Amino acid sequence: DALPISFRRHGIRWPDIYIGLTTMGDNMSISSIQRAIDTSVAAHSANGPARISDSGGFRSLFSDHDQQERTIAIELMVHPGYPSLPQEGGCGGGPDDFSQSWERQHELQTLMDPRLKSYYKNNNMMLCAFKDI
Repeated sequence: DALPISFRRHGIRWPDIYIGLTTMGDNMSISSIQRAIDTSVAAHSANGPARISDSGGFRSLFSDHDQQERTIAIELMVHPGYPSLPQEGGCGGGPDDFSQSWERQHELQTLMDPRLKSYYKNNNMMLCAFKDI
């Protein structure tokens, strides 16, 4: 792949796995996040040896069949927060529908759920900022 080599040469980073389109807003739940991670990691692992990533939303260590650890960077797209008030906030023209949506608070509550934190811990996942990768 010439493109990733060119990206690396210019310091552009990206995750090994990107998830979030099937887990956003009302579709976000502990089980939907777990399913998206498990499915994506399995598919990624089936496509060959994992590389040490230099980007992503969080890092996860999974043992392969040879019990070797490898690092996989996974970015989970989220928009947690509190709904904006009508006519307050936004970018120029006021808040859009999503920024006013209850789904942002739903995402926040889901991401803070101790069961999700346990899932990360039990699967040797480390949450980190993009700059830490």
